[in-house]
Amino acid sequence: MSRFDTINIDMIDNETKELLNDYKNGHGMTPNLIKGLACSPAVLKGYYLFNEALSHGQLNDKLQLLISLMIAELNGSSYCLAANSALSRMAGINEEEMLMARRASAADRRVDRALKFARAVLITRGRIQDSDIQEMKTIGYSDSEIVEIIAHISLNILTNLFAEVAQTPVGFPKVKPLTIDQEKKNPDVHYRKLGTAE
Repeated sequence: MSRFDTINIDMIDNETKELLNDYKNGHGMTPNLIKGLACSPAVLKGYYLFNEALSHGQLNDKLQLLISLMIAELNGSSYCLAANSALSRMAGINEEEMLMARRASAADRRVDRALKFARAVLITRGRIQDSDIQEMKTIGYSDSEIVEIIAHISLNILTNLFAEVAQTPVGFPKVKPLTIDQEKKNPDVHYRKLGTAE
């Protein structure tokens, strides 16, 4: 059960109703996270506009989803892990690709580098090395694409943190974060230990 009151559709302003309707029309449903963000029309609008802008950026849909999966895993966000897994399946991403992405890796060298870069940005809180940027550029990422990856990290941090603070009910098939069991068994798995980078 969410820690925040469920919105009353009859009590919200027209702009918020329109945003919720747009989301439902575009995705076929209104997830609990979106309903939760609607507690603050300003936050819902900010999220919606930021998400919409990034959806028209240079990163393809698959990479966006894989980054979201990795960040949800890294943050231990059960809600976002479940939601992004469901969205990834709908987009045709297979289970092996999803599992690899959650561990910040991919068979495709370019995607793998992007996931490792995003992971480094998050766990070092942006204090990456010049070499991290150079590796991205060497493999073919433009400044614009790198900036978009950082933006996706930021947007996912918002949803991950909100889902955890609100204890948003998971309306998707549940997915258990790998870090819960594996962090103790495998010292190389340190996703949630901020400040520890590869």
